[in-house]
Amino acid sequence: MKTTFTVNFNNIEDFMDNHFFNDPKSKEIIEKAGFTESQIKVINTLVLTALKAYDLQKQQ
Repeated sequence: MKTTFTVNFNNIEDFMDNHFFNDPKSKEIIEKAGFTESQIKVINTLVLTALKAYDLQKQQ
């Protein structure tokens, strides 16, 4: 069974990774907060999973 989303979540994931890991101001904030790259990736995964669940629920 293939799941079809109404949003391109790969683009959102790429944007989030680019923003958090390549934007100097974001990197500075993340480092000051003491977050590791792995922790940010986990947070991004949680956010994307919640958005995907919301997208699927709205399709019903």
